[in-house]
Amino acid sequence: MLSDNINNKTSSVVNNCDIDSIKAHIDVLEAVAANTETCLVYLDRDFNFIWVNDAYARVCARGRDEFYGHNHFEFYPHEENEAIFKRVRDTGEPFKIDAKPFIFPDHLEWGTTYWDWTLSPVKDAAGKVQGLVFSLLDVTARRKVEDELRWYHTIASRTADIFLIVKPGGQIIEVNEAAVREYGYSRDELLNMNISDLRSEDELPIVLQQLEHAADGLLFETVHKRRNGTTFPVEVNARGITIGDETVIASIIRDISERRAAEDILRDSEERVRRKLNSILTPEAGIGQLELADILDVEAIQAIMDSFYKLAPIPMAIIDLKGRVLVGIGWQDICTKFHRINPETCAHCIESDTLLTIDVPPGEFRLYKCKNNMWDIATPIMVGGEHVGNLFSGQFFFDDETVDYAFFSRQAAKYGFDADEYISALQRVPRLSRQTVNDAMTFFVQLADMLSKLSYGNIKLARLLAERDALMSSLSKSEERYRTLFTSMSEGFVLYELIYDGSDKPTDYRFIEANSAFERQTGLAREDIIGRTIREILPDIEPFWLDTYAMAASTGEPVRFEQHSKRNDRYYEAVVFQPSSGKLAAFFLDITDRKNMENELELAREESERSAAQLLSMISSMTDGVSLADSEGKIVFMNEAGMRIMGVPPDEALENWLYKHERYTLNGDMLPVEQTATLRALRGEIVRDVHYRLALPWGKEIVVGFSASPVRNAEGEIIGATTVFHDETEKVEFEQRKEELFKREHRIAQTLQNALIPPELPKELMGCKIASIYEPASDEAEVGGDFYDVFELENDRIAVLIGDIAGKGLHAAIGVASARYAIRAYAYSNPNPADVLYLANNALCRVQLEGIGMLTAFYAVIDPNDHTITYASAGHEPPVISRADGTVEELVAVGLPLAIIRDFGYEQSTRELYADDIIVAMTDGITEARRSSTELFGKDRVLDYLRGKSNLEVDDVATGLISAAKAHTGGRLQDDTAVLALKPMRLNVNDEPSGQPIYSSNDLSAFLAAGCDSLTRNAAQDFLERLEAIRALQSSIRIDLHRVKFIDTSVLSALADTATSMLKLGKRLQVLVAEASYPLHVLKLIHFDEIIDIEVAPASSPEIDWTLLEEQTLELSNRTSDLNHCRQAAFNAAMTLGFSRIESWNITAAFVEACANAIEHGNKGIDKPVSVTVRALPDRFEAIIRDHGEGFICPDKSPIPPPSSTRGRGIPLMKLYMDEVAYKTENGCEVTLIKYLPGNKPGAV
Repeated sequence: MLSDNINNKTSSVVNNCDIDSIKAHIDVLEAVAANTETCLVYLDRDFNFIWVNDAYARVCARGRDEFYGHNHFEFYPHEENEAIFKRVRDTGEPFKIDAKPFIFPDHLEWGTTYWDWTLSPVKDAAGKVQGLVFSLLDVTARRKVEDELRWYHTIASRTADIFLIVKPGGQIIEVNEAAVREYGYSRDELLNMNISDLRSEDELPIVLQQLEHAADGLLFETVHKRRNGTTFPVEVNARGITIGDETVIASIIRDISERRAAEDILRDSEERVRRKLNSILTPEAGIGQLELADILDVEAIQAIMDSFYKLAPIPMAIIDLKGRVLVGIGWQDICTKFHRINPETCAHCIESDTLLTIDVPPGEFRLYKCKNNMWDIATPIMVGGEHVGNLFSGQFFFDDETVDYAFFSRQAAKYGFDADEYISALQRVPRLSRQTVNDAMTFFVQLADMLSKLSYGNIKLARLLAERDALMSSLSKSEERYRTLFTSMSEGFVLYELIYDGSDKPTDYRFIEANSAFERQTGLAREDIIGRTIREILPDIEPFWLDTYAMAASTGEPVRFEQHSKRNDRYYEAVVFQPSSGKLAAFFLDITDRKNMENELELAREESERSAAQLLSMISSMTDGVSLADSEGKIVFMNEAGMRIMGVPPDEALENWLYKHERYTLNGDMLPVEQTATLRALRGEIVRDVHYRLALPWGKEIVVGFSASPVRNAEGEIIGATTVFHDETEKVEFEQRKEELFKREHRIAQTLQNALIPPELPKELMGCKIASIYEPASDEAEVGGDFYDVFELENDRIAVLIGDIAGKGLHAAIGVASARYAIRAYAYSNPNPADVLYLANNALCRVQLEGIGMLTAFYAVIDPNDHTITYASAGHEPPVISRADGTVEELVAVGLPLAIIRDFGYEQSTRELYADDIIVAMTDGITEARRSSTELFGKDRVLDYLRGKSNLEVDDVATGLISAAKAHTGGRLQDDTAVLALKPMRLNVNDEPSGQPIYSSNDLSAFLAAGCDSLTRNAAQDFLERLEAIRALQSSIRIDLHRVKFIDTSVLSALADTATSMLKLGKRLQVLVAEASYPLHVLKLIHFDEIIDIEVAPASSPEIDWTLLEEQTLELSNRTSDLNHCRQAAFNAAMTLGFSRIESWNITAAFVEACANAIEHGNKGIDKPVSVTVRALPDRFEAIIRDHGEGFICPDKSPIPPPSSTRGRGIPLMKLYMDEVAYKTENGCEVTLIKYLPGNKPGAV
């Protein structure tokens, strides 16, 4: 379709020579875009439509043909976009943007849509942007889902409560900052957790049950745990929301630790106060709940005991039943500083206290010697017939007993006491007579009895007064603590007094207390409500509030609810409970923001449901097939595109349709039904882009690409599978055709490479031993760009060439051919390395080879007679000389790679050679061999290896270097690698020249490389392919086709001997080209069966005197052999005029071409002379050549002749090397050639 439109729609914006290239781009675009929903557009550099795909046409609601002939911004004007398009065109840099909003003018009802779009330049071989490829993908649905998630996150971030979004199975997928702060986990850690990880393990069944019901809304209290293991009570408000096409659970979680603490403290405080008041105010209640401290006037008794101790220094203490010392006097240091300090001796004291008080009757006492070897005495204190405490005395010795100092010394040693201090404390222990002890205990027993027999009422009265004061103080302190707590709480708190009307149901509630949070949340000031009732303050209160309060008061159970208040249009969450009889307390929390968020979430859910409906509609309109299978594999849904791809009749049941067809792999093997994408997905696999062939019922076979994934329920069980599929028959066939074409192209390129790099060079050339290795990086179907050459020059010299082109395949092979034979051709003319690279570089700059990168080369000439190597480099890896003395030397030369800058001057250097020196040249596959991403083999390792290797054979040096590089990389080289090793063996021998060197002034390949820019590029490339295939045969018999061009008799003779072999090669090459279906007119250009048959005339023409005068005219006979006599004379004439050596060579080549054309094509073999006039003017060289032919008008672009022709390339050469070429066709043909001296060309600056 597009190919029919190319010529009509691109002539004004695309050069004719690029039409094939554009067609190739379009063909690829057609194939790739045939089955994609991505919108693709191909624009020229002025943004006119060249091609659009179906998806773009559908989005724009236009036919594809409607775009052609129009500009993009004619349909869609947009200043910002136009600026972007121009920037990409002018800079050549691609542009990409994600989710760009766009409103279609023709479809305003669509609203804002979002698109990922990419703008990529299409460049020609010179890097100039010829057009743009514009791709767009509709991501509106994705953007909406992202916006929903972003919106939820924004809302969640505004609340101080924890906010979680979890999947039905409990997997956490979104959290806010409060969750990170409260749980102590990072955001990433929480997103990898399940909600059950925040609960105790024994609650897992409850968690699963709550998740099951949470989608419908659920409010409950539970306990969550933090990362550090601590727990805290929470209130969870959960409900289901829909994001995209998935229902998830959004939970707002509030820490209610403060509320729980306040409730517990309030209950405990109320109970304790109630219990004490009952004990104090109810005499008949007894003393069962009173303690000894509640009965005794501790300060009064302590004063009495202090006075008594002054009279009788007997230690004494009153201790309650809990072991608390209420009154004490005279305790000895030996007890307080020693016995009570050490754990073991302290246990002795406690044991003594216990044994002394067992079964001692009231009014009596017990004397006991403790394990610490001191006396203790105890008598019980009884109040109201109940044992409430004991009166102790002790820590003394009788004066009639002997103190066992040895025992106490052992005690000091045993328990680590300081012996001196311990004995000193022992000596201060009182020594009492037995009578004194008896009298004192009689007093203590009477005192205890007095306490027991005091008026119970007087004690209660005293206690009541003291207790009330203490209680008021305690209540005051408690009130202060509670008020601090209530004031700082985030939840509002209020305490009511119930007001009844005589029935059991309260009718009103009086405010007793309220905290600051209650004031803030309700707007009711504390000073305005305390002491007043609800009906007074809020006469219009909704009945719900009073009814709910009444229910909590009547049942005694807490009531939790959420309610809207019309008074201030706020939502509240409240917990109402009864802390004590006649009281009602409530916690309030303003949840207006949360309610608004829930309402917005509900709206979002409804929007999501609408989106789901739209998604279903979109699926129905998709060009890809979509099916849904249940858990048994039955198809329950398939969109129209799927039914069309599968050929499902409208009345056919879908259940088993996918399994009715025979299925095969792309290789033709039968595919079992259980290996289908849908059934694999039902086993839990995620299947991505698998392909197999389907045989449809009516005999058609299609290739279908499938992707499938399982559908799981909240518990993770597979309940079905979704499958997306599309017909890829054309795509697969296209790929197969492309693969076949690639293989054929590879065979052509491989043939060229075999010709360019023969399996091996000669082992010895002119006394120089040679070793060569070429090793590709892999066996993949790619031909590399490494090349080398070693050939003879005149005067026993040897030319050495090695190079590398960044590229692979046919383009690389063509580049190698151009470089290798251009350098060889120029070397035959003038072997000077700097001049050879200069001429080859200029020629390759004009060619503009496509599909290759940097082209480097190293060219050198070894002169065994002078014992030297002269070399120049075009950016190539420097070779190395391994000297006989064990040292190494790099052959470093500065120079840019070839085909980058024209007229670049290369430097050359010369090094002396000695016996047993070895020259080793290599490509960067050696030095850049990598062990890792950064560690290269490097030049240092190359130099280390080559040191001291001159005693080895060149084969061992070359293979050893390759092996060393492989060992560095672990056995495999990442790049193509070539190595040349040469050892000149005749450095000390003055041999006679072996014969006339092979020499020519202009090799045919060099001419093709130099003149290619004036020919059609595709034809030139194809000709070069054919030529290089012939060169493979030529290299084996060592002939040069360029001699045919100049009618060299010796080469014609050699060519005649090999005519049969060349004809066979030509026939094979014709078959190869025909198989490749090459898009160039190859078969019309190659006529290998037309063998050249030219009569060779004897070289008997007279010598011509070419002494340069101002003007000289002479006549040449109709013999091309005369050209051999004048070629050198013309070169000398140009040099004498002042042209450089290279320019003189070019002038001579153009001049000889003009003369040869006149002889062969002008006179057409008729025995008429050719008149030649040469003028040496002050500013130019001028030559006029006249023949007696009919003449013709030379076209601007001369067609390329067939490879079998020996003539016809002179006109492009003359135009290339001369400044002016003029023709006249009156009475024959007259050609005028002009070459201006530098600076004299008209218009030159």
